[in-house]
Amino acid sequence: MKTFAIVALVLFTAVAFAQGEKAKVAVSPKAGAVAKYKWDLKLEADSLQATAKAVLETTTKSADQDAVETVTVWKDLEVEIAGSNPGVPVEDLVVRSKPSGEALSLTGGIRGSDAARLYLLTRFIAPSADIAEGESYTVDFPEKSGTPVPAHKIVTTYVGKADLKGKAALKFVSKYSESDSQAMAGETTYWVLADGTLLKAESKFQRMPVPAFGQPVSGSVTLEAVESP
Repeated sequence: MKTFAIVALVLFTAVAFAQGEKAKVAVSPKAGAVAKYKWDLKLEADSLQATAKAVLETTTKSADQDAVETVTVWKDLEVEIAGSNPGVPVEDLVVRSKPSGEALSLTGGIRGSDAARLYLLTRFIAPSADIAEGESYTVDFPEKSGTPVPAHKIVTTYVGKADLKGKAALKFVSKYSESDSQAMAGETTYWVLADGTLLKAESKFQRMPVPAFGQPVSGSVTLEAVESP
């Protein structure tokens, strides 16, 4: 009987420890850091379809306690609309944001697209404190006057630990929404390392305004880190 009680106590302690284990994401942007990603976009509106893919190279130009500035260069961009390549112009995407992730300014991107919302869908907002599996956190971001950044809300849930191509990742799912119920909505799954490094983001969205289409579209966008040679 005594042995059974000891075994039960050990099992209870192990379960309680597992349930109480929390994940921590310690994001610390560093000036000069460079990250490369494969980028894949699919858009659909009525019978019109479009795809785009590229390799993105993002360099952190500056980082301090007030703001982080990144510049993303688009390489090997391929765009196909209704079966043809229209030769869409693209500019470097320059983003200045608070360390918390709130975008302060955003310029550039693929001309004719909604560069701001494409960025917001794949930007990971880390939890401000340790978080347990199944817990959620909400962040409201204001509209930035004079910029294309709309007011929006991000509700993120920590799903748990996950293996991604042999790397021990933390998996999160975020829901994106805007104040207007008819505006864009989306859901993104993130795989990140404990230092905040983004390994992969998979997003699906509805009602994204795309000037080149002249109407809102549905679709998906994926970012996946390119391994260093």
